Amino acid sequence: MKKLLIILVMLAVVFSAFAQEADDVYYTDDQTVADTGTGKGFGLEVTAGIPVHWTDAEYNNVEDKTVSTALALGIALTYNFNRKFGLTLDTDVSFARNLYGNPSTDSVFHSLVTANVLFGPVIYLYNGSFLRIPLALGIHYYFFSVDHWDAGATNVFLKQTDHQFGPGAYIGIQFHFNKSLYILSRTNVNFDVARYYKAKTNGGSTSDFKLVGALSVKPTLGLGIKF
Repeated sequence: MKKLLIILVMLAVVFSAFAQEADDVYYTDDQTVADTGTGKGFGLEVTAGIPVHWTDAEYNNVEDKTVSTALALGIALTYNFNRKFGLTLDTDVSFARNLYGNPSTDSVFHSLVTANVLFGPVIYLYNGSFLRIPLALGIHYYFFSVDHWDAGATNVFLKQTDHQFGPGAYIGIQFHFNKSLYILSRTNVNFDVARYYKAKTNGGSTSDFKLVGALSVKPTLGLGIKF
């Protein structure tokens, strides 16, 4: 009876160890691949997104509404502490230029630069072999800069720069081909509450700090590499 009990205990230990190992791998037709959600490691993501940012504020007691949208290229870095928790830095930048010239009258130049940064913890709501669902919560920073120059009869020059801050978040889906490569889709939603505004014109320069309500949304597609 004792021998049978010892054998059963040994079998239970073996099956328990095997089950623990099975949690860390999944199987394909010709290979065994480590589970994408186990262990520590870095993730590097290259993304393309369309950020749309609405700013509703007052500058010098005048209502100021600004909407910007662009195709932005981004890079995100994520460090995973374990299967459920990590730390992410999600960034993107976009820029546009326009130059118009009429030799008999004037020329006009426009420049637009925007950038977004989200820094904070990321929690994996689901972490499987092929699919992961990350949810990030953190601090958002938005940068907006526009240059306008009209060299005609009015000779107008304007440079406007915004720095905005507030809470931000994203939720996404990751589809893993193997332990190193995956595609991703996610949506960022941010709400900036503080704004530092600078403007420079022919007549001089001004600056101001305001509490604002500024909403931004950014759908994103990208490719990720896990180290």
